[in-house]
Amino acid sequence: MGNTVGVGLDWSTTRRILSRARRELTGPLSRARVRARRAQIQAHTRVNVPTKGELESLGPTELAALCQRVADNPPLYSTGAANEAFELKLEWVSLQMPPDSDYMKEKQIEERRTSLKQRMAQTFSAHYDSGS
Repeated sequence: MGNTVGVGLDWSTTRRILSRARRELTGPLSRARVRARRAQIQAHTRVNVPTKGELESLGPTELAALCQRVADNPPLYSTGAANEAFELKLEWVSLQMPPDSDYMKEKQIEERRTSLKQRMAQTFSAHYDSGS
């Protein structure tokens, strides 16, 4: 086993495998494969697109999770959608606090939460409708 690499492959076999992998990972064919795979992923994710009514019936935590998913996957969504989702998620996080003893302050926070939930649902509804 003097001239073996890894799991018992000789150098010429290893070089042949590596050169084939390098050819597959570079050049226009690779870019075409990446575009095709991205299109497959987008088509797959669009199969389960929630309707506007379903979005509005989701709770704020579920909408925030959807925001996080969109923000974490800019290649699958437009950059604008990912950025907007990230901002909405940050706003949601900022509103997560224990109840305040001041009724008026708590009422204002609850109104902001309700408004944010509506904006999240509207944002995703608009992005899904436009195909972004």
